[in-house]
Amino acid sequence: GIGPDVPVFDPVSQGLSPCPVPGLSYGARESIDVAAAASTLRNRYGKVVLMGSSMGALSTIRALPHRGAVLENPMLGLEALLRDAEQSKGMPDVLVEMLAGLVRWRGNFPPVPEAQDALARYGGPPLLFIHSRSDRVVPFAHSETLAREAGGAAPTWFPQDGDHGAVWNANRDEFEHRVRKFVLDLLK
Repeated sequence: GIGPDVPVFDPVSQGLSPCPVPGLSYGARESIDVAAAASTLRNRYGKVVLMGSSMGALSTIRALPHRGAVLENPMLGLEALLRDAEQSKGMPDVLVEMLAGLVRWRGNFPPVPEAQDALARYGGPPLLFIHSRSDRVVPFAHSETLAREAGGAAPTWFPQDGDHGAVWNANRDEFEHRVRKFVLDLLK
């Protein structure tokens, strides 16, 4: 072959996939689909490296362990995302917590570990964190925190350019080089 196979899928309530409970679950329901897809792929291929962006990265973290993963602009979770949003600046923490609780209750989110908790227990193969310092949706500090929680051995790349989910658009050659090298090293 010319290289590794790259299957792509939409987890529940994303893209063309069905949405049994309206709305996003910030990686709670989606991580269940990621874990199932990873298991299916592991049974077929043996070695599997996942890649997720934004909520897909959060879903991937919550679905650990894998052979390894590329995590582009992951968020810490719903509460941290709400707390860091420009619209909630100055809002008391208790209100942010109440809002997050209301969203989880209304969305009927299944219980899943927070990203930091999942990483604290991980201890598996390397994870590559990619996050633009110019991200206006999820601050790159989320990736810094998660990379530290992963044990410090996680390679990171925090370029200056590229908005949320657009690191590749602003840094195509470097993005492809780093991701290709990371994935191929894990698959050896």
